[in-house]
Amino acid sequence: VLVLQGEKAFPLLVEATSDARSVISYWGVVGIYSLASKKVQQESVIPLMTQLLGHNEPIVRITAAHALAEWKGDEEALNVLKAALTHPLESVRLSSALALDKLGDQAKAVLPFPEIVIGTENQYANRVFLRMMNKWEK
Repeated sequence: VLVLQGEKAFPLLVEATSDARSVISYWGVVGIYSLASKKVQQESVIPLMTQLLGHNEPIVRITAAHALAEWKGDEEALNVLKAALTHPLESVRLSSALALDKLGDQAKAVLPFPEIVIGTENQYANRVFLRMMNKWEK
């Protein structure tokens, strides 16, 4: 709902990223990422997004990393996405894989991909992982 307020929402979204509840932090990051379509907006939140690469919640780290990698090809952000590919939770691995997939050829910077656990019951996750590996590790 805040995103519908446009640029006026930025201060509230920035505040949301420091909320103790990770779900609020996550939606703050998502809102910032979706609103920061202009270079000047992106540059104003890059320090915050960089700080969020160290957040305790993996999905917050992944979302911030995706934004930074897309906006400026940030190597640290790409390394966060690569590290998340080995997380014990499949949902975290999948979120990272989807972010890398959206980055296109920029994802080649994280090659070689780490050994990703495949063969879980989630067939969608398996297809995403296999497609990524086949696409970039030729």
